[in-house]
Amino acid sequence: ERDALADTLALLEDGLVVFGDHGRVLVENAAARRLSDEANAANEEASAVPLHETLKAVSCECSKSNERVERSFSLGGRQLFVRAYPAGHGRSVLWVRDVTEERDKEVRRLQSEKLASIGMMAAGVAHEINNPASFVLANVDALATVFKLVEEKLESAPEAARR
Repeated sequence: ERDALADTLALLEDGLVVFGDHGRVLVENAAARRLSDEANAANEEASAVPLHETLKAVSCECSKSNERVERSFSLGGRQLFVRAYPAGHGRSVLWVRDVTEERDKEVRRLQSEKLASIGMMAAGVAHEINNPASFVLANVDALATVFKLVEEKLESAPEAARR
């Protein structure tokens, strides 16, 4: 049974860590080890807190409150999301997910939507400016024609009618 559970946990793409009391790691799948190694390698340059220390703090909070705890944080240039579940007897189960790519896609989508909105607004403004300008330009030709006719009639009218 234990081998079947370990094999199953190894298949998960997201990290899974079981902390015991006093923050001791009882179980950790391959994805959690990989995330930890990547984050710690990036953190060595920035001298930041290792991933296990951050997870340990979330685990302690979960154990003390005996409620589910969710946290998002940046570590080693990666965006991570952690959800901790109390498991009783001071233990907690932490699900760790690297959401960097998802967040990047969301940011790009929002920027695309902003650009589309700005484009639609610019088109609307151009339309509102163009409509009155077109109206005036179209009517200038008509007015010029009318003034020309009035001028011709005035020139052909007798001198007494012009006064």
